[in-house]
Amino acid sequence: MKDREPLIKEKVDKRLFGFFFIILGSICAGTLGVFVKFGYKYGATPITLLFIRYITGTAFFWIVTLLLRYKIERIGKKDLLILFSGSIFLFISSMCYFYALTYITIPLAITIVYLYPALVTLLAFALFKEKLGKIKTVALFLSFAGCIILTKLFNSSGIILNPTGIILSLVCAFSVAMYTIIIQKTLNKYRIFDTAVYFTTFSGVMISIFILPRYQILISLNVKVWLVGIFMAFFTIFLTRILFFLGIKYVGASRMSIIASSELIFASILAFIFLGESLDIVQGIGALLIFIGAILVNFDHPGKL
Repeated sequence: MKDREPLIKEKVDKRLFGFFFIILGSICAGTLGVFVKFGYKYGATPITLLFIRYITGTAFFWIVTLLLRYKIERIGKKDLLILFSGSIFLFISSMCYFYALTYITIPLAITIVYLYPALVTLLAFALFKEKLGKIKTVALFLSFAGCIILTKLFNSSGIILNPTGIILSLVCAFSVAMYTIIIQKTLNKYRIFDTAVYFTTFSGVMISIFILPRYQILISLNVKVWLVGIFMAFFTIFLTRILFFLGIKYVGASRMSIIASSELIFASILAFIFLGESLDIVQGIGALLIFIGAILVNFDHPGKL
């Protein structure tokens, strides 16, 4: 028994390290909405912010890769097409989220986006015939009930929130779900860091197609917008994905998904601190249901965690 104690302690220490990395990654990811809103305040548009974010994020990844002489694994031709389609969904999700924040608050937008674990479950059921266990069924019910409460669809006077912002957030959630399905079902044989580099690079190429023909827009941006975009790329693309990568190494992907759901909480807290944005009590209940649903989805097979 005593011989096992050091091994148990080492295992616990590794999990604590993993937990720490994922929490830090969730905080970094939660800063996205705040950076976006500050970018708008300084005169940026969703497209210009997306361009700076992805181009700078791509640069961070490739600079570190070259400095560390890290060899990125080549992806097969068949998987490249899948990777490209995943990048399209990643790009659409970012675009919709950035535009949604021009209509609604960060806490509302990020909470709606966190319907994506429930949507992943539904898509896996519809496309891959995965069984819905009792826990996942409860998670789906909580998630969609939470969405109804959050968006105030039950209000007899009609939706009092901006419908455009809500629809954009829902499209974002669906796109994230599709992106997640593609990673889980087709690209999980590759290293996480490698797929992160490819996805970020492809997304950077796509946004460049939109913005470079109108390069005058970039020239006219002030220094504050560029600084916001660069810091946003560092925290929400590069640092977030590095920390999540380290977290997965220590605690595994399933636990990472559960702990990373705390991004919803951190994003709401940061939005309140820096922008004074918040949800009312009723919306808070809806947000809590969605948060619980997002966590429960990952508990369908607790023995595998």
